[in-house]
Parts: sequence; C-alpha cells; structure tokens
Amino acid sequence: MTANPGTVRNGLVHLLRGHGTTTVTFWGIVIGLALVAEPIVITAADDPNSVWQGFRWAPQYFMLFLGVMLVTTHLPVQVAHGLTRSAALRAGTIVAAVLSAGSAILLQLGFVVERAVYNSLGLVQFADGIDLVESPGRIIVSTVEFFGLYLAYFFGGWAIAAGYYRLGGWYGTLLIIPAAVPAAVAEYSHWNGGLLVGATGQAQAWLAVAAVIALVGLLWTYVRALTRTVPIRAK
Repeated sequence: MTANPGTVRNGLVHLLRGHGTTTVTFWGIVIGLALVAEPIVITAADDPNSVWQGFRWAPQYFMLFLGVMLVTTHLPVQVAHGLTRSAALRAGTIVAAVLSAGSAILLQLGFVVERAVYNSLGLVQFADGIDLVESPGRIIVSTVEFFGLYLAYFFGGWAIAAGYYRLGGWYGTLLIIPAAVPAAVAEYSHWNGGLLVGATGQAQAWLAVAAVIALVGLLWTYVRALTRTVPIRAK
C-alpha cells in the first residue's frame, strides 16, 4: 500500500499483487499439467478426446478460493493500511471481473489450440458432441458463459467468507445457501442451456448468462451489506 491509501487504485494494486500472482501460478500449473497429459492420452488412449475439458472444472473452485481470501486475508490488511471498506469492495469487484474474464478467455484459448492439434492428427476433440469451439460465435458464447460461472463462484466464496467473518459460525453456515445460489444457477444453466447451445439456441444461452450476472449483482449487494461496517478482528 502507498500514499493516499484510501483510494480504489491502491486497493487494486494490493489485490493484483496477491491474487494476480496466485492466478498466474495457478494457470501455469494447469497448463503444465495439460501439456504433460495431452501427449500421453493421444498416444495411449484407444479413442482419445479433449484432455483440456477435464481441466475446466479447476478454475471455478480456484475462483471460490480467491473470493474467500478477499475477506480472510486481504480485507484486514487493506483496512489496517487505511483503505476504506467501500474502496476495498470496489477494488475486489474489479479484480473479480478481471480474473474471471481472463480465466474464461484462457480456457477457451486452450480449447482452440487443442482443436488445432486434434484436427492435424485427424482426431475428434469432443466425443460427446458438445463442441465449444465449432464457430467464432460459439467461442464467444462459451467464453461469456465461463465468465459468468467463474464470477458466480468468486462472489460465492466472497459472500460465504463475509458471512462467517461478520456473523460467526451458526449464521455464517446458514447463509452459505443464499451465497451459493448464483453458482448453482450458473452450473445448471451451463449444462442445460449453455453447453447444449447447439440444440437450444444461442438466445437461451445469453438469457442464462444474463440471469447469472443479475444474481451476482444481488450477491454484490449482500457482500456490501456484510462488509461495509464490519469490525476487523485482531489476530
């Protein structure tokens, strides 16, 4: 933290140093594992298909972890250095959006690169018929879907941690349910509207994404209510 510590900019600098570095490390590990696994599956499997698809679950739980860390690790440090809780909320919101978008783009880029490899070898990338990169339009829709999914998980972790931090164990546990709703809706729509976009149409996929973003907006209000006057605990 630097001079004029109450500004959103300083909150962003603090979070990007922590969350940004952690996210780069996470994706480095994921990509490294994929680079090891891809040639093994391609050469050893009887009917090889997308390895990268198996890694797509990891980012959403990583976003959940990042959301939790905003409260348990970063908020006390930010407030101790003079950042207002309101500025911390705005900085966290920006970081959540940036990291969710960046992760969604990286995931889709992985599918695009994998498609090129599989095409060159005459292999089928998606054995289940759900093609996430069949066209430029499909790539855009899928990227936005993953963005909504990751954002919902990020804010879910943030809300769960804020509930425990502000209200304690009993009430915090009860409030896991509303905190998990956007992520649950994102998961459901992802499988029943988004990933089946070829059958249900892109309009339904965009509607599902809009619903998820709206729920995340409500969760933002919930997090704001929990954190705007929360006392910082001494460790």
